[in-house]
Amino acid sequence: MLCLDPRAEGRRYSLYGSRPGPRLNEPLSVPPPVKAPTGKKKMSGPKNEVRDDGLTIVRIIGPLEQRSMAHGECAGWGDGHDAIADRLIDAFELGNVVLVVDSPGGAHAGLQEAIKRVAKVKKEKGRRVVAYADEMIGSAAYWWVACVSDEIYGPESMIVGSIGARSAHCSEAGALKKQGREVTYFAAPGPGKVAFAPEFPLSPLGKERGERDTWIAFEAFAKDVGKARGLSRKQIVALDADALPGALAVKAGLVDGIASLDEVLEMEIALVAKGTQV
Repeated sequence: MLCLDPRAEGRRYSLYGSRPGPRLNEPLSVPPPVKAPTGKKKMSGPKNEVRDDGLTIVRIIGPLEQRSMAHGECAGWGDGHDAIADRLIDAFELGNVVLVVDSPGGAHAGLQEAIKRVAKVKKEKGRRVVAYADEMIGSAAYWWVACVSDEIYGPESMIVGSIGARSAHCSEAGALKKQGREVTYFAAPGPGKVAFAPEFPLSPLGKERGERDTWIAFEAFAKDVGKARGLSRKQIVALDADALPGALAVKAGLVDGIASLDEVLEMEIALVAKGTQV
């Protein structure tokens, strides 16, 4: 099951040299926290003390897999929902997050569980997440962003949305027939076991099950996005999995405004500096 924007087809994305874990996070330099006027001088901690009032850039780039895996034939690693969760949770140890995303989406499997992990830690730590479209946030990537972000911004040229799911069946029956080959399956308890067998044309039962599973994924997607963004199911269905540019994305309620990444970073650094006291 895929939650992938069709604009990803034909586009090239780079792989990672190793598993894309927390080492990729980019902690930012923020002004010293404001001291509370207690009238008492506080002892400063060791110089190498890790502050928890910081700000970290976490990136999501490229198609998303259930798990981050090494692709030997391509000599690289793909990003996965497990690795994204690891990066965000690690960043929450330091402070708030600016989530910079350029992804068409990817696998449905593993996504909801990873989001739950992140949401739990975010709530426990009391962190803020602002997402930035740089410049695509599509499908499964939007599921991530809508659920873990407090606000979403991007440039006028951003493409955001594609709230939908898809799966596919590719029949090899015609090709096998040309080769003079025929496959016979023995299935128990019934034909449902081979409902998606590629050696056969898609059966009515296979079509029914495929549509069922795709709608289950979509309904979960729509429910999460609707709750996070204040959108009704009717509004989401009316989008018909459209991915919208800048002003249209704002109008549809998919993002909160148009801004540059520098403006978003400046805003978040100021909030950290202003809102933290020791």
